[in-house]
Amino acid sequence: AFHLSHVPSRGLKTLHLAHNHISLLSPAKGAIVDVEHLDLSYNRLHKLQGIEAVIHLRELDVRHNFLATVNEVDTLAFLNDLRGLQVAENPFSRKKSHRVAVFAKLQKVYQKVSLDG
Repeated sequence: AFHLSHVPSRGLKTLHLAHNHISLLSPAKGAIVDVEHLDLSYNRLHKLQGIEAVIHLRELDVRHNFLATVNEVDTLAFLNDLRGLQVAENPFSRKKSHRVAVFAKLQKVYQKVSLDG
């Protein structure tokens, strides 16, 4: 597990955690304010729980993980600053309709979000 409580709440804009065999995100004790770009690609995540603590997140890369259902995107629905989301190469993204399903989950911000591109 990667403990989000180890991330400083201020001063860090970009966090690259790709290729670290992360299978679980342990929640932060409070909001992580300054991180805008988070790369969790090529890990072993089954859930996105905990990411909601990164309240000003603009870009999230969770490609090549083990996210089985589009319901994991529900965690991101309240990230109002989200502009870019990479979810390719997860089990749920292999379905042709995954893009429509992701945008439906992100109703509040979908017009501003670029998906897998």
